[in-house]
Amino acid sequence: MLARILCFNLFIVVTVRSIDYRLWNYEYPIFHSFDDIMSVLKEEGNHEKGLVLRILNTYYNICLFAPEPPVLNTKRRAFIVIEGNERARRELVGRVMAEKLGARFLLQPPKCFIDLIKEVKESSTRIRRAFYGLALYTTAFNVKQLWNLDTPVIVNGYWTEQTAFILGKRFSSETLPIPRDPVYEHPKDLLRPDLIYYLHYPLRSLTVNNWYQKPLNWDLYWRFKDPSPYIYSMGEVEHADEEYLSNHAWQCILNNPNITPPAVNF
Repeated sequence: MLARILCFNLFIVVTVRSIDYRLWNYEYPIFHSFDDIMSVLKEEGNHEKGLVLRILNTYYNICLFAPEPPVLNTKRRAFIVIEGNERARRELVGRVMAEKLGARFLLQPPKCFIDLIKEVKESSTRIRRAFYGLALYTTAFNVKQLWNLDTPVIVNGYWTEQTAFILGKRFSSETLPIPRDPVYEHPKDLLRPDLIYYLHYPLRSLTVNNWYQKPLNWDLYWRFKDPSPYIYSMGEVEHADEEYLSNHAWQCILNNPNITPPAVNF
C-alpha cells in the first residue's frame, strides 16, 4: 500500500509514514522488562478488563505452579533457543536436537496459555503483544524449574523472535535502528539463553507466505548481541542440519564452564 502511494505524492508519503510510525510504536511495543508488559496490560484493562484479568489470573495462578526457583550459582544445564523463517521445519530440528542432547523441548506459548490464544487473537494488537511477552517470562520460569531437575532445555522461539517480528512491522531495512541501539538489548530481568540459533531456509522451500520470509528478518538477527545468535543457511540434506547443529551446541556447552555437558558423545 505504501509503495502505491509513493508513486503519486512523495510529500504525502513522508507525512503519512511519520504518523504511521507513531501508531506502530504504540500498537507494537517492544518489551525490555516485566514492568513494561504489566504497564500495557494495565492500560488495555480499561478497554478489555475481562480478558486482561483472565490473562493475569492464568499467569499467576496456573503458569506459576510452584515457587520461583533461584538461578543456580553452581554449574547448570544448557538453555538453547531455536528460531527461524520456517516454524514447522525448525521445530523438527529442535526436537531432534533435544533428543540428541537429552533436553526437554518447549513450545511457545507455554501450555498454560493455550486456552487463551483464540480470545487473544481477536483482541487488540497491544494485548496480543503483551500476552506473548508474558509467555516469555513463563517460559523462563519453566526453564528454571527444569534446571532444578538437572534437565537442559531447548525452546522454539524466544525474545529475539518477538522483537524481530515487531521491528519488521515498525521499520524498513533502510530505517532500522543502528546495531548498537538499546532496542536490541535482551531484557535484564528475563532469563538469558546460552545459545540462540536462527535457521534460514531457502524461500523455495517455503509454502506459506508470511513475515518469516522477509529478507529484513535475516538482517535483523545480525544486530542482536549477548548472546549473539548463530545464523545458519539451511540445506536440503535430510537430518544433516540436525546432526551439525547438535554437534555445534555440544561443543559450545563443553567450552562453557558454567554448564554441565550432556551425557552424550558425537
